[in-house]
Amino acid sequence: MRELRDEVNETVLLGTLVGNRGVILEQVLSTQPLKVMVDPGHNFALHTAAPVKAILAYMNPEDQGKIVDTITYTRFNENTIIIKRQFIKNLREAKEKGYATDLAEEIINLHCVACPIFNHKLEPIASIWITGPADRLQPERFDEFGEIIGEFALKISRRLGYEPELNGHSVYE
Repeated sequence: MRELRDEVNETVLLGTLVGNRGVILEQVLSTQPLKVMVDPGHNFALHTAAPVKAILAYMNPEDQGKIVDTITYTRFNENTIIIKRQFIKNLREAKEKGYATDLAEEIINLHCVACPIFNHKLEPIASIWITGPADRLQPERFDEFGEIIGEFALKISRRLGYEPELNGHSVYE
């Protein structure tokens, strides 16, 4: 996580899905004077968060559907996805790109880019992401950030026994 932070100079977080909430497990703060800090253990909504979108996008359709059906699409601001059909489309786009985003969907002027972390069974079990002010994490750079984060997510996944080349499963390559 520190290596990723040093490469992109934004706060890096690790989180997972617990029930119908996302949970922060760990963070490494940006070295920028203005940075995002989120306490480990903090819970966040599923429909607004790049890290949960990254996990959900790669779940098997049955499990994904069960979780998506439990979401209450609360509006936090004008950027919040509040329609289930739109959220599912967002998950499909995340899977196509290999990364998920949050375009200030809960907190105005705060963007996130996340990639899933897989276990040895090829299941998405967590995600790693960067977060920062919208003026630094601009949408036109999301592909660049997604590729960088994906490299680090792959390293972590491999440490957990993820071997995509054996199954033709690779999300990152």
